[in-house]
Amino acid sequence: MKTAMIITMLAISFLGGWEKLWPDTEGFYFDDVFQLSDGSFILTYFDGNDHLELKAYVMRVDSWGDSLWVQRYDGSDSIDRVRTTVMLNDSTFILGGYTWDYHSPYSKMWLFSINTDGDTLWTYEEDEGWNYSAWSIDITHDEHIIMLMSDWHLGKYTLDRVREWIYKFPNDYESEDTRKVITIQGHEPPGYALIGV
Repeated sequence: MKTAMIITMLAISFLGGWEKLWPDTEGFYFDDVFQLSDGSFILTYFDGNDHLELKAYVMRVDSWGDSLWVQRYDGSDSIDRVRTTVMLNDSTFILGGYTWDYHSPYSKMWLFSINTDGDTLWTYEEDEGWNYSAWSIDITHDEHIIMLMSDWHLGKYTLDRVREWIYKFPNDYESEDTRKVITIQGHEPPGYALIGV
């Protein structure tokens, strides 16, 4: 029996559906999926076969699940993971997660941007001396990056990766496991919805 999850996607429509497994080996763990306007998908996953050197991958598949490209992306350390994806415009994505050296007590927040061909446009890391990870990102009404990070931190950054502010929610939350932030649409003043467990 396989002990590691293989990335699985099931697409269902009124015209039919399909099911695909990527890749065809064990030890790969799925993190996020995003659909483009042309029906294709961007998927993020990591190779967990070597727990001392996890590597982050991004795959683009067409609307029928056939692979268009697969690219590995490396942070500055040996363990890299992409947890979240957001589309900035029709040709650009921003991805977030963490990079971590196995011998270090703390991870670094890791952001990078790619185009729809998988080319890296920029990369950015931030080290705050604690387990720092981008769990979820969204684009705000004023075209900034809003990011939910580890331990209930919420930060706002410009598209040039300049931090405008960071807020730590009160410690009376029982869990440190944050999951999702979205910009609330059609709300004045602008606001954000946060989800965690």
